[in-house]
Amino acid sequence: MAKKTFKFIKKPKFFIPAIIIVVILILILSNGNKKPTYESIIIGRGDIKQEVSATGRVKPVESVDLAFEKSGKVSTIDVKIGDKVEVGKILASLDNQELQAQVLQAQANLEVAEAKLSEMKKGTRPEEIQAAETRLTNAQVSFTNAQNKAVADLESANISAVNAGQAGVTVAKNTLLTLTDIQLKYFTDNSFESQNLVNLKAVAIKLLLGADNGGTMTASSIGALNEGVFGVIQNIINTKNYFNLELVLNDVINAMQKVRDTLNAVPISSAMTTIEKTSLATEKTSVETYLTSVSSKKEILIGQKIINDVNIAAAQDNLALKKAGYTTEQIQAQEAQVKSSEANVLTYQAQLSKSIIRAPFNGIITKQDAKVGEIITANIAIISLISDKKFEVEVNIPESDVAKIKINNTATITLDAYGDDVKFQAQVVSIEPAETIFEGIATYKTKLNFITDDERIKSGMTANIDILTNERKDVVIVPQRAVIQKDGDRIVRMVGIDGEVIERKVEIGLKGSDGNVEIISGINVGDEVIVFMKEN
Repeated sequence: MAKKTFKFIKKPKFFIPAIIIVVILILILSNGNKKPTYESIIIGRGDIKQEVSATGRVKPVESVDLAFEKSGKVSTIDVKIGDKVEVGKILASLDNQELQAQVLQAQANLEVAEAKLSEMKKGTRPEEIQAAETRLTNAQVSFTNAQNKAVADLESANISAVNAGQAGVTVAKNTLLTLTDIQLKYFTDNSFESQNLVNLKAVAIKLLLGADNGGTMTASSIGALNEGVFGVIQNIINTKNYFNLELVLNDVINAMQKVRDTLNAVPISSAMTTIEKTSLATEKTSVETYLTSVSSKKEILIGQKIINDVNIAAAQDNLALKKAGYTTEQIQAQEAQVKSSEANVLTYQAQLSKSIIRAPFNGIITKQDAKVGEIITANIAIISLISDKKFEVEVNIPESDVAKIKINNTATITLDAYGDDVKFQAQVVSIEPAETIFEGIATYKTKLNFITDDERIKSGMTANIDILTNERKDVVIVPQRAVIQKDGDRIVRMVGIDGEVIERKVEIGLKGSDGNVEIISGINVGDEVIVFMKEN
C-alpha cells in the first residue's frame, strides 16, 4: 500500500500542483513580513503665512478729465502735456472780462451793504447827539472831498484812455496806408486773395474812418478820411466830453481788430521787396501793441468807475447815517440787503468759475486739446490730469479667495518692468461689494495703494501681487500633504516606537501659501510624521 502511495505522489498530476501551492505559500508568508516604505520628518515650530496671489495693473489713484462748464472762446492755455501742476492752478480759461467786472461790482456792493449795516447797528445814544452834530459837519466836508477826488481820478482815467484810443486809431490808419501801397502794387487781380483783401479792407475803413466802398481806395484817399471812430476820438479830445467813452473804446478796439485781420490777410509774396516785408511785420507788431494798450486802458477806466461809484455811495450812505437813526425794521431790511449782496457775489463767482479750469489736485497733464481763440462747447473734456506720485493697483480677486481678504491687509508687489528682486509694499484700501464677471468667473475688484511713493512706479505697469491675509508665528507646522482625510477626520500617520505606522487624529489651523499647515492639537514637536508612504 505504501508503494502505491509513493507512486501516486510521483505522478505529474500530483507533483506539479503541489509545487505551485508551496511557492504561493512562500510568497504570501514573504509579503506578510515586508514593511511599507515611507518618507518622514521630525515635527518642529515655525511661522506660517496665508497669501492670495493675483495679477493686476498700476493706475493713478486720482485721474480726471476736465472741461469748461460753459461754452465760449478760449482766452488762455497755461499748460502742456507732461507739465506738473499743483492743486488750484489755472490750467485754461475762457474770455471772461465781463464776468470779472460783474464779480468786482458785486463785491463792492456787498462791502457797502455790510458797512452800512454795521453803522446802523451801532446806533446813536442821546448823550452822543452833540458829538454826532460835529461829526456830521466833518462828514459833509469829507463827502465833498471824496466827490472831488472821485471826479479827479475819473478825469485822469478818461484822459489816459482817450489818449490811448487816439494813438490806436492813428496807428491803425497808418497801417492801412502801408497796406494799401502793397495791395495796389501786388493784389489788383480777381484772385481770391485779392478779393478777400478788398472785402476786409472795406470793413476796416468803414469802422475806422467812416467811408463806404473803401476796399480799393488809394493811400491818398484814405489819408483824407477822418470820420468813423477816428473822428469820434478827435471830437472827444476837442470837447473833453467823456460820456460813453467806454463804448467808444469798444468801437476803437473793434476797428483795430479789423485792421489787424486785413493786415494778416496780405499774402507774403516772393515778389515783395525786403523793405515791404519788413514794413508788414512792423505794422503787425505796432497794431498788436496799441490794441493791447487800448484794451488795458478800457479795463482801468471800468475799474475806476466802479471804485468811484463805491466811494460816492459809501460817502452818501455815511452822510445819511449821521443825519438819522434807524429802526429795528430798517436794520432788518439792511441785513436782508447784505444777504442779497452776498448771494450776488456767489452767483457771479460761480459764473466766473465756469469759465476757468483749475487743477483739482497735484498731478501731471496727460491731455490738452484746446487752442487759444478756439470756440469750446461746454462739458467737452479738453484736459486730462493724473496724480503725479500716488498710484494704486487694481486687481480682480476670484470669489474663492475674496473672503480671505480684508481692508488694510498688507501686500508685496513686484512689477514686470523690474523683475522679482524689486519689491514694493502696498495695502488693500477697497473691495467692491458687487461682482465683476471676468473670463466667466465671478471676481471682486480690489484696490491696493502703494505705501511709499516711488518714481519707478508708472501708470499701466503689470503688477504681481501677494496679499498677506493671515499669519501665525512660532506654531507647530507640518506639510499639508502629511494631513489626509479619513472617515470625516483629519489624520496624520506617524512612526511608532517599534517602527510601526500609527494614525493620529489632528486639528488643523491656518493653511499656509508655502504648502505647510498649522497643527493646533494631536501631535507635538519632536514627533516623527510620515509625509509620503508607499505600500510594498
